[in-house]
Formats: sequence, structure tokens, C-alpha cells
Amino acid sequence: GEDALDFAVRRLYAAAPGEQSSLSFVPGPVHRLDRRTTGLLVFSQSIDGARFLSGAFASGAVKKTYLALVCGTMTGKALWEDAIVNDSGAARGFKTVKVVPCAADGAKNARTRAIPLEIGMYKGSPCTLAAFRIETGRKHQIRAQAAYHGFPLLGDSAYGAFVIEAECAHFLHSYSLDLPENNLGLPEKLTAPLPAAFQVMLSTIGMKGKLPPVSF
Repeated sequence: GEDALDFAVRRLYAAAPGEQSSLSFVPGPVHRLDRRTTGLLVFSQSIDGARFLSGAFASGAVKKTYLALVCGTMTGKALWEDAIVNDSGAARGFKTVKVVPCAADGAKNARTRAIPLEIGMYKGSPCTLAAFRIETGRKHQIRAQAAYHGFPLLGDSAYGAFVIEAECAHFLHSYSLDLPENNLGLPEKLTAPLPAAFQVMLSTIGMKGKLPPVSF
């Protein structure tokens, strides 16, 4: 989990020799991932890095790309512009969000770009491997918007999909981050390979080759 990873990074930082470690700075994640989302999570090793990255994420200068398996056949690129609120009618102890009219009280704008990459079949039903670029960072943003537009994540029963027989409840992966120009030695792009369970599901639904190129 994220807490265990945070602890592991702090231990590594504390053990670093020389000027790399500092008692006045505590490393930590500069953004977040929703629970059960795999992939990239960035930690800063210095106060300068933390300030730069936190500001870049907050301003939207970091381009965030996700890969997901969704139900249905997605046939073309889309830009989803919706409003999201917490779902007060959700079951106790299990918090979800929902898409609402923009004028709703407490609604926050959510912008997501979607691109279909490949079509497969899961137990006789079509599904799509899709890339998503989120331009805002709302809780469950991809899950809620994809479901609202007719493409719930495969297995994501909280958002209307049928339950699947797989190691993961649903498949959503933080695949890449494009960072703005900087003088800190940070790379322009970070990527995270798909976890084993995601790759197994791709094989199960008939997608056995390399990932198609992702271009927004």
C-alpha cells in the first residue's frame, strides 16, 4: 500500500550517506493514487524537488497518462468534460463519486481524454484497452467518468460493471508522467510497466503483443 511504500522510501532516505539525507526534510509522495490503482507514484528526495514537483502537479504542468481495461467497444478518441461530487447515497464505508450537472452544489470539474488502443473479449463480452489522460485530479475520476460515458472499468462493480474472476477487482494503471522542463536533473518522462496481473488479463482477453503506442 501507499503507506508501506512511504515508510520504505523514508528508511532508504535516512540511510543515504552524506548530504543526500537531511534531518530537516522528510521525503514523501508529491501526488496520490486512488486505492487499487497501480503504477507510478513519485517521491521527492530533496526539498527543491518537492517544491518543484508539488507546484507542477498543482498547476497541471505534469501530463498524467493511465491505462485501463473498460467494458464495451470504444471506437474513437473522446474528451469528457463533466462535474463530479461525492456520492452521499453510497454504502457506508465504501465511498464513491458520481457525475452531476455542473450547477450542482459542491461539484468539481473533471476533464479526461480517452483513446482506445485495442479491442478484446472477456467471456463473450467486448472490452477495450484504453489510454486516459487526466487534466484534473478528482477522486475516482477515470472510474466515474468512464462509467458515466458507457465504459465502466472491467470488473468495477462499484461503478456498474459486472464482477470478474481475476486477481484484481479492476484494472487501472498509472502508466506515464511527462514532467515540465527543469534544472533538477529530472527526466522528461517516467513510465511504469504493467504489473503481472494486468498482463495476465490482457492475455486472457486476446491481447498478447506489445502495448500499442499512446499518442494524445
